[in-house]
Amino acid sequence: MRFRFSKAALGTAFLFLFLVANRGAHEGYFSDDDLDNLASTLLAGFDAFWRGFVSPLYDRYNFRPVGHVTYRWLGQLWGLWFPPYIAVMQFLHLTNALLVYRLVRTVLTPRAAMSAAVFFAFHSALLSAHWKPMYLFDVLCGMALISAFSLYRSGRWGVALLLFWCAYKSKEIAIFFPLVLLLEEWQDQRRWLRVAPFLAVSLVFGSQALMQNEVRLPSAYTLQFTMAAFTDCLRFYGGMAAGLPWILLAGWRWLGGTERRWLVMGIMAATALLGPLLFLPGRLFSVYLYVPLMFGAVAVGAVVNRWPSWALTLAFLIYAGIGLRELRIYRRAELTQAQTTKEFVSSACLVLKDRSSLAQAFYEAGPQGLNVWGVEATYRLCSGNLMLKLSPWDLKQLRPNDPVIRWTKMPNQAGLVELTRFDGELVGGWYGWDSSFRWMGERAEIRVKALPGHRHVLLDLVSIPADELEVLQDGNSIGKRTVQDHGPQKMIFPLLHSDLTRDLRIELRAWPAKRIGNDPRMLSVAVRSVKPTP
Repeated sequence: MRFRFSKAALGTAFLFLFLVANRGAHEGYFSDDDLDNLASTLLAGFDAFWRGFVSPLYDRYNFRPVGHVTYRWLGQLWGLWFPPYIAVMQFLHLTNALLVYRLVRTVLTPRAAMSAAVFFAFHSALLSAHWKPMYLFDVLCGMALISAFSLYRSGRWGVALLLFWCAYKSKEIAIFFPLVLLLEEWQDQRRWLRVAPFLAVSLVFGSQALMQNEVRLPSAYTLQFTMAAFTDCLRFYGGMAAGLPWILLAGWRWLGGTERRWLVMGIMAATALLGPLLFLPGRLFSVYLYVPLMFGAVAVGAVVNRWPSWALTLAFLIYAGIGLRELRIYRRAELTQAQTTKEFVSSACLVLKDRSSLAQAFYEAGPQGLNVWGVEATYRLCSGNLMLKLSPWDLKQLRPNDPVIRWTKMPNQAGLVELTRFDGELVGGWYGWDSSFRWMGERAEIRVKALPGHRHVLLDLVSIPADELEVLQDGNSIGKRTVQDHGPQKMIFPLLHSDLTRDLRIELRAWPAKRIGNDPRMLSVAVRSVKPTP
């Protein structure tokens, strides 16, 4: 009765500390990958997830049906309401910590099992796993693998095989899991044939992945089998693991029997599951240690199995101090970006709500820190049209009356999304389209349409190497500026109140034009847009 009370008290304290330490996660917001996953999964039919799940073919587009169908369910339930997503992520993460506890408890003492669970649940390298829904794939993969391992040890290898399949269909890092089972058999009864189905699955997907790696264009997802890539990855993940392998191996000489066996098992299993990541230098993220550290926690439990209470308490205080320091740094960065993204999405949904009839639109870049796929997904989700065709802002392709979605963010002001119509036509003096802007030489002209009530023209400028800038309307000067700030800025000039019912000929003159770096062109101003305004 006393032990049960102590276990319940420890479990309650564990849960309370975790939720208090990570309460800031509910104040965060979706990442670009989250938004893209929501848009793409809501568009797909359920048959796509089912076919992807049962297919033995390697998917070069990294379609992960178990994780993606979970995204679809979450999106259908809660849309763009963020807190429930974090509640689900934290629930799954704590469930994984419980699975680690149960695995270690089957072979070691309760204190060893609790230490392993605490180590895994509070590890600072894994913060993103319960702060960002985009790492749902890693969390589900870890849950399936740790469950598969426990079931395999209990003799239910058929269910374990199914869970291994689910793990792979959640995240490809599961592909080396059969090596963990081979190690288990080598230390136990050596029933090698039981591992054969698992090896067959890995060989089928692994061989296809290697063939695709040979023919695919180089990218961040390309495996690089070079010593330089291996060294870079090992240095990164070794640093993120805080030297865990060396700390554990230092306790080798004092361990024996069951403890030594599970120390070896934990280290070797974590190393095997880390294997694919050691040749992927283009994708270095600490949270990718999620699955390896579930088994690394087993090794931690083996080392501390016989530690006295005072030593465990001291170790916990040191570990908690390091974790809280990293959490404060992480929280500050995440919440800053989250505020910007949330402001952008809220503004977009306010403007684009019920715009499902909008079939095509051009758009300007979104807020800093949000990649293009997140910007496009936001516009599709907010408009209610997941098939909306979006093209980056391009003065060369834009035609009169084309719809344009614009994101504007001025210093010390809230960001704003606008849906307008493009009323301009390029005349001359412009260079080719470059990202979301266009360079001009010393003179460039554009025809724009002003509406009644428009009394100014707004220039959205990305860069101004020139020292002087003059704007003319129909050949008449409406303003001249001496450039003090050569960075991004917006300038407003008053229009001549003659006839604003016809197209206006706006001419920009800037001098001197200059060569920038190795660019052979003579450049004066980089223009994002020229727009009449009230």
